[in-house]
Amino acid sequence: MAAEAADGAEAVAAVRRTRPDVVLMDIRMPEMDGIEATRRLLADGATTRVLILTTYDLDRYVYAALTAGASGFLLKDNCWPPASATPNWPTASYSARRR
Repeated sequence: MAAEAADGAEAVAAVRRTRPDVVLMDIRMPEMDGIEATRRLLADGATTRVLILTTYDLDRYVYAALTAGASGFLLKDNCWPPASATPNWPTASYSARRR
C-alpha cells in the first residue's frame, strides 16, 4: 500500500502525490465522496485505475461510479477477507506504485 486517506479530498491529494496504478475507493466519505474524487482524479488525466469498494449495492452508485470513470465496482461483502474481519479497513487505499 502506497497511501491511505480518510476522505475524498485526501484521496485525491494522495493519488496526485504517489501516482499509484490502482486505487480502492469507497463511495461514502466525508468532505468529498468517492465518486467525485474519482471524477476529479481522472479529469486530471491520471492513468490510475479506480475500483469502487463499498457496502452500498445500489444501481445508481454503480452507474455514477462507472460514469465518473471507475474501472470497476466491488461490494465489500463479496471481498475476502470480509470487511468486518478487518478492523482497520481504510476508507480509500492505494497500491502498486508506479515504477
